[in-house]
Amino acid sequence: MSLQPKPRLSCDDWLAGERASLDARGEYIDGAVYAMSGGTFEHNAIISNIVGHLLLQMKGRPCRVFGSVLKLRVRTTDAGKYSDLMSFCGEPEFHDGRPDVLLNPEPDRRGAVQHHSGL
Repeated sequence: MSLQPKPRLSCDDWLAGERASLDARGEYIDGAVYAMSGGTFEHNAIISNIVGHLLLQMKGRPCRVFGSVLKLRVRTTDAGKYSDLMSFCGEPEFHDGRPDVLLNPEPDRRGAVQHHSGL
C-alpha cells in the first residue's frame, strides 16, 4: 500500500473554496488547509472584551479593529487565516482587490510590522 501525497493548494485555490462555502471555514498554511473548530461562549466573551478595549484605545486614530469574519493573507509565511481579532492602522490593502481578504503589510527595514493578528 503506497501513501498518496496530498496535493498542495495555492492560496487562490483555498480562497476560492472559502468564498464558495457557506458554513465551513479553514486556514491555509503553506499549501495545506486545516479545518477550524467552532468557538465557545467563553472564548467569544474574551474576544469581545478585548475588541471593546482596543476600540477605546484606537479612538481618534486612523486604525480599525476587526473580528474573525475578515480573512487575513500573510504573504511572508504563505498563510491565509481567520484571526480572532486584528487591528490595522493606515490604508488597507486587499488580496485580488476584493475587500474580504486583508493583506498583512510587509515588515519595514527594522523588521517591525504595523499589523498584529492571531490572538
